[in-house]
Amino acid sequence: MASNEDISDLEAVDFRLGKLLVDCFSDLAPTGPAEWQRFIAREPKSKIFLAKNSDVQAVLRKLTQHEDEPERGGPDLPVVVYYREQGIAPDSNQHPQVIRAVRFDDQETIWDYDKAMRTTTIPITLTYSLLFLAWDRPTIDRMALAWWGHVIPLCRRHSGFSVQYKWNEDIVDVPCSINAPREILTSSEEITEGSDMRLWGSRTMCEISTQALYGAKILLRDYIRLVTDWRVIK
Repeated sequence: MASNEDISDLEAVDFRLGKLLVDCFSDLAPTGPAEWQRFIAREPKSKIFLAKNSDVQAVLRKLTQHEDEPERGGPDLPVVVYYREQGIAPDSNQHPQVIRAVRFDDQETIWDYDKAMRTTTIPITLTYSLLFLAWDRPTIDRMALAWWGHVIPLCRRHSGFSVQYKWNEDIVDVPCSINAPREILTSSEEITEGSDMRLWGSRTMCEISTQALYGAKILLRDYIRLVTDWRVIK
C-alpha cells in the first residue's frame, strides 16, 4: 500500500446482494406456471441484473424493446433488477470501533512495517431497490414471495451474511445484515394498446446494515531495538 491511508468500497456489497438474489431462487422447485419454471431453469447472469442507475423506465425500455442489443434480442423475462439508492446513512444501532491491526511474519518478528495499520470500522446503512418483472401475475407473485421468504429474519439464516475485502494484503470478513423486508408493491402495464399482453412488476426495498473500513498506517518500533532495550534494562 503506497499511501498512508486506505478505505474500503461499497461495490462489494452490491455484488454480494446479487449472490443473495441468486441463492434466493437456486433451490426452488420448477413447478407451477410455465414462465416460473423457465425462470428457475435459466442461468443467473441471464435473469438477475445490477442496474447502473435508478432510472426504472430506462431499465424497462431495455428489457422490453431491447434497444441496446437488437441483434441479441436482449434479456428475456422474467428477470430481477436491483440497484443501490444514492446516499449513505449511519447505522444508529452500532458504534465505530478502532482496531489495532498488526501483521506478523511470524509470532515474534515484525518484518513488513507498511502492513501495520490501525483500522476503524464505520457502521453504515445502504438502501437497495429490487424490481421483479414478468409477463404473468402468478410468476410475479412467486418471485416476490420467494424473496420475502428467503430473507425474512427467521433465525437470521439468510438475512445475515458477510462481504470479503482484501485489506492490507489480508482477507477481512465484514458482517452485513438485512433489516426486516419491506412491503412489496405490484402493478401491471399494457405493452401495446388493445393487446392482452401485460408487463407485471413488483417493487420493494431493503436496507443492509454493514461497515466501511478506514485504515491508517501505524509506526512500529524495530524488533531488534526492542530486544536490545529489554536486555539493557535487564
